[in-house]
Amino acid sequence: MVRTAVPAHEREPPVMAWNANVLFFSFPDPSDTYAAFHDAEETEEVSRAAVLERANDGTLSVTETYAPAEFLTTGAGGVVGALLGVLAGPVGVLFGWTAGTLFGLAATGEEEAGEVDALTVLSRGLPDGSNVLIVAVNDERDPAVADALAARYRGRVLRVPAGVVGEEVRAAQEAADEAARGARAKVREERRAEARERAEDFRARTAAFFRGDHRQARGGPSGPARGERAADGA
Repeated sequence: MVRTAVPAHEREPPVMAWNANVLFFSFPDPSDTYAAFHDAEETEEVSRAAVLERANDGTLSVTETYAPAEFLTTGAGGVVGALLGVLAGPVGVLFGWTAGTLFGLAATGEEEAGEVDALTVLSRGLPDGSNVLIVAVNDERDPAVADALAARYRGRVLRVPAGVVGEEVRAAQEAADEAARGARAKVREERRAEARERAEDFRARTAAFFRGDHRQARGGPSGPARGERAADGA
């Protein structure tokens, strides 16, 4: 029996610890983001880390990544991997997220206080030429570790439950699938319309040929018959 692979976003979401979080770090100096990234690599609690950067032309790219093999596809680490694929991959391009409408850390006071229930709080827009450090922690027992990392480089950290991030990623992937299906349907309809137009043109030229209107049959403009032109020139 042939088994069909199930797309990642259609699989059952993994069970994660209640304190599995995805952390978003923002620093005043983009170069400090890379210093913090290297610090995160040395932190035992970190299961995945990456730097997401928006270039001056608005495009998003992953410029640094740390992904221990044991956490590559599981828990919060797997969620961050899927998130990066959505943000910097074809799904992000499809939804225009390279235009400056996705992740930013212009957090309000409520968000800084931890009242976060969806990734929509991050939709302020990551400015061109800036970056963000994304860190996955499968079991964040001591928030002071991440808080200290943010303070070390005069930055701030925003926590989002890994389960919430996973749901947002799945929703984005499902929307992308739906948009792709719609785009394919539109292309098919356009091709059908073009085929109908060509068929109608062929029928018209064929009918013109049998009427003796050879210029129209060849696809050119119709005009007076040869005998009529001869009579005019007489």
